[in-house]
Amino acid sequence: MHEKEALGFYITGHPLTKYDRLLRSLGTRKISELDEISDGQEVKIGGILTNTKKIQTKAKAEIMAYCTLEDPEAHIEVIVFPDLYRARLSILQKDAPLLVTGAVDKTEKGIKIVSTEISRLDSAEAEESHRAEISITLPLPDDAHLRTLKAILTTRGKGKYPLYLRIFHGDAETMIATGIKMSDNSEVVGMVEKIAGKGAVVFQ
Repeated sequence: MHEKEALGFYITGHPLTKYDRLLRSLGTRKISELDEISDGQEVKIGGILTNTKKIQTKAKAEIMAYCTLEDPEAHIEVIVFPDLYRARLSILQKDAPLLVTGAVDKTEKGIKIVSTEISRLDSAEAEESHRAEISITLPLPDDAHLRTLKAILTTRGKGKYPLYLRIFHGDAETMIATGIKMSDNSEVVGMVEKIAGKGAVVFQ
């Protein structure tokens, strides 16, 4: 950060770069890619908070903020309405690495993000270190097994563990980040293992 303040750029690399793997696993988009996203679509982005401008709403005289978020390629303004601003005030600190979920807002003055959730990337990184894996051996008897598995995981199986699929096909092995978070509830695990096989679910 001292490099940026003194020179206007980073010599040793952008501070967000250390989160590259985490950002990929979370399904984030780069700020430079938001031109391709439809107006109103929900996205996740990661960035360093470089500036916060607080204003007071006219209706209820509450504090909200316009935050500038920067990744290695671009920057964007993030709108934080009063309820979320109050809830996340403690993490809205200059130079903080943030994960922002929100809707793309395309205006005449450019693209903004209307945020619905904000968290620190280093907290997400700690959470990401604990994950669930489901091992699946292909080919499965039929496609209905995968559809049933997806239905379980996206309805009753939602939880806090980032879910990865470890796919075995012949001599090949592939790991896939699903973007889904799975519950460690024993009933859910049992339902999944009825499809994938006993011992197919591992939490680590």
